[in-house]
Amino acid sequence: MLSNSLCRFESKKKMFEQFYLSSQVLAVTITTFIAAWSDWNSWRIPNNLIAGSAAAAIMLAVFSPDGIGIVGCALGGISGLLIFMPFYLLRGMAAGDVKLMAIIGMCFEPSIVFQIALATGLIGGLWALVILDIRKGVGVISWALTYWRARTNALK
Repeated sequence: MLSNSLCRFESKKKMFEQFYLSSQVLAVTITTFIAAWSDWNSWRIPNNLIAGSAAAAIMLAVFSPDGIGIVGCALGGISGLLIFMPFYLLRGMAAGDVKLMAIIGMCFEPSIVFQIALATGLIGGLWALVILDIRKGVGVISWALTYWRARTNALK
């Protein structure tokens, strides 16, 4: 009888952990998409979004079952801030991007924040190369388009 109730408790615990992880990922996804849209349109990330997302991250960390707690939330935010701060100080990144990484860090434990920052840097670097290629016309994409156009014109 005890093992049956223990199994039910473990399955409920797993369910709550999955809910926390999915709500955490959902919150970060929504924040990131809104920030990316705003950054694309106006080259800024609004402080209202940062403040609301910080409040949501704190609530998720403190009030959800098996949340990371206020200490984990603070440490994740600080680590996210410290990872991107050198890029801001060297004028390679805007303050909104640094604050956004801090908010993303608040949603996850500090051990995961570095991996998220690394993936963000890789995706951002690739995106910067694509934008540079489109605007300046140098690189693989413009070369491929030129080659395709020349080949298409040669077939006519």
